[in-house]
Amino acid sequence: MPPVITLVIFLAVLLYARHIDAERRALRAQMRHDALSKRLAAVEDALPQVEAQYGSNSVSARYLRATHYLTRLQLRDLTPRLPTGRPAIGGTR
Repeated sequence: MPPVITLVIFLAVLLYARHIDAERRALRAQMRHDALSKRLAAVEDALPQVEAQYGSNSVSARYLRATHYLTRLQLRDLTPRLPTGRPAIGGTR
């Protein structure tokens, strides 16, 4: 094969591999988001019961509050956000 055709085929295979990798990453991120959402819902359901049964300063309640906080942080990091900020006065440079 001429080198140009070989190069085109090689680039096409690389582009396809990149596409497959992007799909896999997106699917994994969605699965992670779903799992964290379920964990957060379970913690939010269990926390009032644990606080009522053992008190708000019990080790179990503090553990659930810490888990709630960390899970919310992880969800916030996974959730796509719009870019924030405002354009500079006088245009962009």
